[in-house]
Amino acid sequence: ETSRKASKLDEEGMEVAVCRHGFLLKALNMYRGEIFAYPLYLQKELMPAKAQFFAMDVACKYWPYLEKAASVLPALKELTRMKPFLSVMHARAHAT
Repeated sequence: ETSRKASKLDEEGMEVAVCRHGFLLKALNMYRGEIFAYPLYLQKELMPAKAQFFAMDVACKYWPYLEKAASVLPALKELTRMKPFLSVMHARAHAT
């Protein structure tokens, strides 16, 4: 019983937003694994900073999700002005 209650409090990991210098800007605990709501929240939190680029290991999957969400929720349209990019390692995986 106690372990069952405690399991709902366990974190699955952490997602962070950093600047190009590696300084931490925002962070959050993940409670449901890797879902797109987490990067969406971080990206939305960084809107006032007018970030121009958005790097993420699964940007290839996240960006279509964001564009679809922005078509339904116009308040998210500004997020699609950022330019997404992948790490070199991930980009090479797409090239093969």
